[in-house]
Amino acid sequence: MVKFIMETLSNRSFILQTSSGQCSRLRRLKNVVPQGSVLSAMLFNVYIHDLPDTASRKYGYADDLAIMLSRPTWKAMEEGLNEDMGTLVAYLRRWRLQLSVGKSVAAAYHLSTREARRELEVRVDNKCLEVQQAPKYLGVRLSAASLEQPGEPPLRRCEYPPKPWSSLQRNTALQSGAEALMRERSTWLSIPPSE
Repeated sequence: MVKFIMETLSNRSFILQTSSGQCSRLRRLKNVVPQGSVLSAMLFNVYIHDLPDTASRKYGYADDLAIMLSRPTWKAMEEGLNEDMGTLVAYLRRWRLQLSVGKSVAAAYHLSTREARRELEVRVDNKCLEVQQAPKYLGVRLSAASLEQPGEPPLRRCEYPPKPWSSLQRNTALQSGAEALMRERSTWLSIPPSE
């Protein structure tokens, strides 16, 4: 198994060919997991098994990660999110991974209507993340309506499990949680249920 994984990850090469038949020269890839491969999600979870602890809850599936934090004040929330983002970015750099700042967004949900248009200031490498009122995560549109349903939200099922789980168990649990979330009929999410 180890040999198979090593062959999957190392000394891979590619050539780019255009529709007119022109080819680029042979290029070698280093430190790249094949995108779309059956093993990609599992190998990524193995790679990030030691994701550092943060004040924020972490939700993830394959290489998609979301952090969520609840604090009593805007200042405390911004400070907590910025600290956690700094921790995660440092971790990613240490393991030669890069956060896609262009794909990363910030959102705030609260019950105060006078604060409805207030935007969080969350920074990564001194760049402010885009603020969205209802971002999409794993195909699910998250919105302020999420707060109206009492009890534990379905997204909690996708939360990273405790450390004793193996990466394979973690990925299976996250996949099951995401599938359950997508088919659950609930007012908690502002998306129509799939038929």
